[in-house]
Amino acid sequence: MEVYNEQINDLLNIEASNLVLKADVSHGGGRESACMMKVEGLTEKVVTNTDDTLALIQSIQLYPDVTKSATL
Repeated sequence: MEVYNEQINDLLNIEASNLVLKADVSHGGGRESACMMKVEGLTEKVVTNTDDTLALIQSIQLYPDVTKSATL
């Protein structure tokens, strides 16, 4: 996820840009004050080891917009 100029972009899906931050009240027992925040439409990937993590980082670097500003 990248937040830039008040826009949320999905770094794992270059077509998902300007995503919306929403309250997820399902995790707060129905109370909005205890809810979690969720980025709607954000891609999630589970990594379980170093190799998975490095492969994911490498796949992100294939996107030109990300490589301009990313630092590892």
